[in-house]
Amino acid sequence: MEIFGIPADCAEERTKTVPHNGHHPIFDESFEFTVNLPEQALVRFVVLDDEYIGDEFIGQYTIPFECLQPGYRHFTLLSNTGESLAPASLFIHVAITNKRGGGKPSKRGMSVKRMRNSKKGVKLRTVGVKAIDENFKNAITPFRESFELRDKVQSAVRAFKESCGLASIANLKQCIRVLSSRAVAATEPVQLKLRWNEQIVILEMEGGPPEILRKSMTAFELFADECTVLLDRYDGLHDAIEGVHRGAMELYESLSALLQKEGLKGKKLAKSTEGFAWNIRVLKGQMDILSHARKEIIDWMTQVYDAGTALGLTEEAASRASQETPQDYSDNEDSEGSREQDADVTLTRTKENGALTTHSKSNHVGRTMSDVSSVTSDISDISRKTSASNDTDDAVFLETVLEGDGGTMQTNSTVETISEEDCGRKDEEKTKVNNNLDSVDTELLEARLAAADFSTDI
Repeated sequence: MEIFGIPADCAEERTKTVPHNGHHPIFDESFEFTVNLPEQALVRFVVLDDEYIGDEFIGQYTIPFECLQPGYRHFTLLSNTGESLAPASLFIHVAITNKRGGGKPSKRGMSVKRMRNSKKGVKLRTVGVKAIDENFKNAITPFRESFELRDKVQSAVRAFKESCGLASIANLKQCIRVLSSRAVAATEPVQLKLRWNEQIVILEMEGGPPEILRKSMTAFELFADECTVLLDRYDGLHDAIEGVHRGAMELYESLSALLQKEGLKGKKLAKSTEGFAWNIRVLKGQMDILSHARKEIIDWMTQVYDAGTALGLTEEAASRASQETPQDYSDNEDSEGSREQDADVTLTRTKENGALTTHSKSNHVGRTMSDVSSVTSDISDISRKTSASNDTDDAVFLETVLEGDGGTMQTNSTVETISEEDCGRKDEEKTKVNNNLDSVDTELLEARLAAADFSTDI
């Protein structure tokens, strides 16, 4: 049996030879394969005639892994050119499980006990040259260790997700949200904190957590420990496998001479060359898988920290929250979206013409009702001060400035004393003042109408 796919999935297993039974041989053997990417994997069954010099091809059948159906199956053998060799066939039993165990995908629940793989990675093939085979043997220990470390990390992350009540396809951001919600819902005060410790995120807890939260914290600590071990051993394992790969590539230049020196010819020579190429692919695939495992751990830790920052569990989020100040909502005529509107009404009495004139300037369309009340109050002050001027010998010049800024009104009154030669004109001035008061009343009416329109717009 052979598995073809990505380098990590490529594998081969052979049964024992059944002697003197070419018509109906019974092999009665079982093989187990680990397939990481089933979408690109092919399963090949090959029947060979065991000869002393070499194995003669009899028939084969190749099927995509995704097309395999569990249970007992008959596979009709095909020739090298793809022609059917019926009635020659293989009778086999297929059992497919995922990493969590179980049968069909719909029945592979979280409660199914995980099966531990007895197969510790892929196997290297024997080339037949002592120097080359000794070089490839140096990769067996790093292969086994890297496989065990990756398996422990995968088991730990699955256990952590289970403790959070999530499926294996969930990401770690969802797990941190679950822990945060459990901490908030705890009967006793519980505080969670996240911080970086080199390449690993440390999750700390203060207070009296419930039992379910304590179990999740324990699962996360185990997950972080397994990730730490793999990251610490990554450089050593990767360098060891890379050293074997580099040594094999140096021997590749003299491979033909070494094979001929060993007396390998014909099919054995081709088989040795194929085995050497197989081992090179396996070495490269194991380095890629190890690099991917390291990158995956870093991505997991980034997810955990980003989720903690969003939930306010990190020191960065706490310092950011302490630096934030409430937004200043004070009145500012330059502020965006401000709908405050001001109006300036100026009542001036100039010495040149001795008349009290009214100038009005509206910078915006509306005015609030409070501004209108202020205008009414100021006009009453003007009338009172003008009446008081009739009982004095001095004429009173009133200069009143009503300025509206940000919805507020200010009134400034200036009283000046006039010389005696102007006292005779106070009756005439009184009449003019009364006329101007009528104009002010008109302005007041317009202001009230504008205020009504502004209130309607609001």
